[in-house]
Amino acid sequence: MVDPALALVVADHFTFFGLVATHADTELQRILLEGADSGRVVGCIAQRELRAEGAPFNTEARYDAHEKCFFIRGTGKFAVVAAEFADWAIVSATLTLHKSDNQGTYLFLVPLREGGRLRKCVSVSPITSENDTLSSCGVSLIHFEEVRVEPNYLLHPFTVTKDGRVSYVEGKQTDISVLDVLQTRTRLATGAIYVGLMKKLLSDMVYFVSQKEVVGPDFRRNYPYFGIQHVQSALVSLVAKAYVYLIGWQRMLSSFTDMSSKLPRYEDHMKLTGTVHFLQEMLTNLNTFALEFVGIHAILSSSVIDSASAVVQLRKEGLDNSTLIREVAFKCVTKNIGTTHWGWWLTSFLQSLPSLDRLVKNPFYSPRNAELGRHYIFFSHKHYATKHRLRWSRELERRRGGSEHQWYDWVMFQHREVVHCGEAFMEMHFMDWIMNETQNCTDPRGRKLLRDVGWIYALTRQMDRLDFILSKQMLSEAKAVVLVSHLDNLVTVLAPQCVNMVDAMGLPDPFRAPYGLSEMESYWTIPGTNAHIQRGDKVALRQPKYEEGGSTKAEQETAREEEAEFDLFHGLADHPSYSKKRN
Repeated sequence: MVDPALALVVADHFTFFGLVATHADTELQRILLEGADSGRVVGCIAQRELRAEGAPFNTEARYDAHEKCFFIRGTGKFAVVAAEFADWAIVSATLTLHKSDNQGTYLFLVPLREGGRLRKCVSVSPITSENDTLSSCGVSLIHFEEVRVEPNYLLHPFTVTKDGRVSYVEGKQTDISVLDVLQTRTRLATGAIYVGLMKKLLSDMVYFVSQKEVVGPDFRRNYPYFGIQHVQSALVSLVAKAYVYLIGWQRMLSSFTDMSSKLPRYEDHMKLTGTVHFLQEMLTNLNTFALEFVGIHAILSSSVIDSASAVVQLRKEGLDNSTLIREVAFKCVTKNIGTTHWGWWLTSFLQSLPSLDRLVKNPFYSPRNAELGRHYIFFSHKHYATKHRLRWSRELERRRGGSEHQWYDWVMFQHREVVHCGEAFMEMHFMDWIMNETQNCTDPRGRKLLRDVGWIYALTRQMDRLDFILSKQMLSEAKAVVLVSHLDNLVTVLAPQCVNMVDAMGLPDPFRAPYGLSEMESYWTIPGTNAHIQRGDKVALRQPKYEEGGSTKAEQETAREEEAEFDLFHGLADHPSYSKKRN
């Protein structure tokens, strides 16, 4: 069975040793890297603090010029994965050379244990009896009280010179901060965990819903639960989103894993940030769907649904779920990234002239995925408009009062616009990726599936943000009304393929939860009690009126409905509660 706690520990462990391999002192590399794969030495990452959200941190690394070493102290690190049994930690701390001399945030290698026992000045308090996942992966608080750390434990490319100044290591001067390297690698590990969890949860839910049957129109329990529209639309939309995010993840990942190419571009880092945000949102949506439609299985620990929430909270950056997408929007606006070509200005201008707009845009649609091209243009216009408004607003506030006015405008007055700008940037790229995937697919049936996946994704995103789209008049009211039925029709087409689509994700049967197994009923049945049971699917409820009135057309036409008094609150009743019966 899948163990999210183990995934969390392994992710931080190998992130730790990856940073040791590239940014640690040679002597430390020789000591630590020997025990990396065997698990003889366990590493963890200590960045989160209880009060200080971001730099400057309360944890301080003070350099003592007489002792020629650092002393780390402070309120400590909160919710550190694997801290209960880790031997070493990478700790982010504010470096001070003198009493009140803040040199910025740096990363230090700190030994937590010697010979399996905690060092004298290190205190670890495990978070127990709060959450099963947190207890399983050894989440703890770490407190440092004047922990002595040698100068070479400061991660490269920085070092402390003989005269007590922070400088670059000779020959390792670079523009890329070690903090940025750690952030990128952490996000890559986070995305990988999210993708695995998403595949597992989605596979289990699709299998569970596809097996269930409810009472249908003929009063027999033979109607598929998956066939009910409000269940089907929600689940198929999640499947379509998952496929789009998987395609985006694979295409974006090549920029970071291909060592033969150049370093990842600035825009690649934005795509990574946005993809991790949407994977995180996907896990939250899956959790909500499970609570609404899966029933009692959603709260069982074997279902890993509650563990997914714990994973999201442990891997999340910032306090709220929109931190990453706001970062994407900030980079879009300040660096003017996305929809910068003059063509987007032209098509945006032509939106006010519908006939001319159609004349200009129609030739640019690809006949193979014309609908996807339309939605790509829609999301691009959304990004162009939101970015344009935010850039104009920031420039206005800069002239009024500088950076302080800009901050208040961004956080207080434009906070909705900011999220929509970042989301539109990623929606545009997701549509581009799914269009490329559709065009590269040589199987005609697979191409139709991918086209429908992209189509449903685009309509679902528009439904999710319909309030904003209507408030900015990006869709007419008539088109917005049609949007719901349009989505329901497309979802019905893709629904029969959902089981095959989650099978294609390749989740092994031992990794499935009990509620997602094909033999779910036999798993939960008490052994020996399920023999010689004859069970019918007919439910003994009232029969339909046409059966009572007769089977021929004439009999049914002459049949009258029996007089029945309905109580609005309690169903059938002799004396309705809302009115007195007249004589």
